[in-house]
Amino acid sequence: MKKIIIFLLTLFILVSCGNRRQFIEEFERIMDEKHGEQLLNALKDLDKSFPGKLRTKTNIAVIYLSMGKPEQAELFFEKGVNAARRSRERDEKYTFFANYSEYLFSIGNYSESLRMGMAALGAEYSDPSGVSITIAQIFAHENRPNDSILFFKRAWREIPNIFTDQDIYTFFYILSVSEYAEENIALMVSIIEEMRLRNPDIRGYGFKQAEILHQAGAPVSSLIATFSEMEFSRLYTAADNEKMLEAIDLLYENNRESLLSVRIIEGYRNFILEEWHIAETIFAEVTPETPMIFYNYLRLASRLQAGHGTEAMLTTYLQLGRHFSELQGYHFNLWNGIKNSSIRHDPAFMEAILKNCILLSPASDYARLSRIELGRLHDIPQGEKIILHDEVLHYINLVITREATVDILEPVALMLEMEEDNIFIDDIMQALQEAVRERRIGDWFRNRAQRGNENIRARISVILS
Repeated sequence: MKKIIIFLLTLFILVSCGNRRQFIEEFERIMDEKHGEQLLNALKDLDKSFPGKLRTKTNIAVIYLSMGKPEQAELFFEKGVNAARRSRERDEKYTFFANYSEYLFSIGNYSESLRMGMAALGAEYSDPSGVSITIAQIFAHENRPNDSILFFKRAWREIPNIFTDQDIYTFFYILSVSEYAEENIALMVSIIEEMRLRNPDIRGYGFKQAEILHQAGAPVSSLIATFSEMEFSRLYTAADNEKMLEAIDLLYENNRESLLSVRIIEGYRNFILEEWHIAETIFAEVTPETPMIFYNYLRLASRLQAGHGTEAMLTTYLQLGRHFSELQGYHFNLWNGIKNSSIRHDPAFMEAILKNCILLSPASDYARLSRIELGRLHDIPQGEKIILHDEVLHYINLVITREATVDILEPVALMLEMEEDNIFIDDIMQALQEAVRERRIGDWFRNRAQRGNENIRARISVILS
């Protein structure tokens, strides 16, 4: 009898595997070949043939939602619940329950959304769709902050990129008012880093970090957060160093009773003055109370600029680009760090660094120095006159939209007066071919050519011909 049972079980497994293979092949064929209404109808037919399969029900429901037909979507979600409970396919169960939970959340049915969300997490070991975030939002809505934080933390560890801006703001707010706020200082700092990363044009994130850290009794970390805001202002908005040094003096005055605070202020002052060896020495002496990404940047940039760069250090510094790619100094320090060390480098990579530095703040001193370095890379004596293709397009757009007068094109004219042809002049002439058809731009270049040297007259003649 035992052998018969084993035989029957084996037969059942073989039949089940064959059944599943047939379903998957048909499902994939439909998804590849059908579109729109035909896809929906084909999936519905397939669902009738394989009523226990979740894949069809999930996709049919999602298609109905995309068509603005939530009633029909909910019908297939409801039909799939029993099938999901019986299913042994963990990933399909997770996907089904995750989609159903998100739909229920969107219509305000929080209790059922929570139930389906928990079922999704129980079906899979990971959470690729971010059901934890939906559950955290439900708990936040129900004024259960500790439960909300628990699920937000799970998602933040595994899938921070799935958080919407609203999710991040909710998470941060709940942490800030929690009875355990002091235990989550490092987490709150990292959340603000993500806010800054997503919205680099908005100023003030560093000051917010500084406020939180100061209240938590972390004065050194608070000062480093303040430095981060100052650095973005210094470079991103082209604020001059004199104003930054005046702000540094105020920080000295307000923190003179703390030796560590005074020391870290001295480090940043030397960083601004480009006294790299001194800055590096001071930064190496001080350890902030809370890990700070910006402190890693200050230390690595100082070491690179001081000529102490290694391949491993460069790799670590490049990883910081996710946070500081909008900071002009990041690119300029990278360029000099490679140039001042024995690190092997590709000329195209070096050129890309300099171009990034220029485009972030074209009027700054770092941009001027980067133009000179770019000229040296291409054996162009007057590198400071180089104007990049993207800059030209930006100037043209400002003129066409009447946000600026045509005189904004003067740097372009100065470049066209350069003695020898080069790749940057070629790029500019291509960009101007279409632009000069706009009457004001065309007339301005005709008049400017007459007031210029033979080089610009010849080049403008070619552009206008």
